[in-house]
Amino acid sequence: MTDVAGKNFDEWLANADMPNGKREILKATVKLFAEKGYQGTSTAMIAREAGMSEAAIFKHFKTKKILLHAILQPLVQQLLPNFGEQFVNQVKEHATTIDDLIAYVVHDRYYFLVNNYQVGIILLNQVLVDTDFCDELKQMLLPKLVPGFEQIQQLLDTTENVDSKLVPSDIGKLVIGQFMTHFIGQYKLKLPPEDPEVVINKITTITQRAIRKN
Repeated sequence: MTDVAGKNFDEWLANADMPNGKREILKATVKLFAEKGYQGTSTAMIAREAGMSEAAIFKHFKTKKILLHAILQPLVQQLLPNFGEQFVNQVKEHATTIDDLIAYVVHDRYYFLVNNYQVGIILLNQVLVDTDFCDELKQMLLPKLVPGFEQIQQLLDTTENVDSKLVPSDIGKLVIGQFMTHFIGQYKLKLPPEDPEVVINKITTITQRAIRKN
């Protein structure tokens, strides 16, 4: 499988070693799963979107479940683990204060999600309904993120006026919750788009204020 370090899913798909027909099926599947969900998408709909017959779909993917795994597998096995390692190194390089770290994380991960929003929606949906997949994802990512958590804890411990009960995962929850609200509103509810830098600034400011003592 083609290495996807530093790439988004679309780049991986464009460069992966596979027949063009299979590539078109995956592109159509990502689009429909993101728009209508796994349960709301049929193989007939995928065939129409890809411009081919259902028989052609089943030639490459025997079931819809296998199609789902074909989309999530490169994300889970390569893109997310590589993101974990690279992200920890980047955080160490850029963050000297907790506020700097929050600003960097929000900016960097916002654009990561923008570049992978369709697969991100599919991944989120699967995490919510598939406990086995969720456990697999945690086992794969958490060990790679531990060094980053350790650095965050050091910054929390050395920053004045920060809630002493906070742990690194609390900051992650604050940021992820705001990301989810924003991206669901923009991509699922079709709310009017906001300027990316305005969104980033809002999320950064809210998170920085939320970790302070009342």
